[in-house]
Amino acid sequence: WTDRPIFWFDLSAEDWSYGMGYGGAKAATMVQFRARIDKNPQEFEKLVAFLDKQQEFALEGEEYARQKEAPSAKTATWYNKKSFSLIHRQTHDEELFSADLAKRIAEGMLTLMSIYDWLNI
Repeated sequence: WTDRPIFWFDLSAEDWSYGMGYGGAKAATMVQFRARIDKNPQEFEKLVAFLDKQQEFALEGEEYARQKEAPSAKTATWYNKKSFSLIHRQTHDEELFSADLAKRIAEGMLTLMSIYDWLNI
């Protein structure tokens, strides 16, 4: 399961989070990911462009110590991740106990579905 993207919701003592990404992709998975970007960087840029216009999800993941040469500046952040996730983290507040939380998570996951589908081709 670490080499397939997943959706998750996590509740900890300090906060809650949800998102989509890898649970620790192997190097071979990320080689395939970069090769797919290399084939059509404009397609990938278009796919993830909406993320620049939203505040819900942040791209996280450890980066390689030696940066890899990405096909474009817009793909470089993604290209240099050892593994990655798009995540929303929030400290506990009233929303955690409201009926609106499930709707927010469902809508958020739907916004990430196009990236999830692209990763599963």
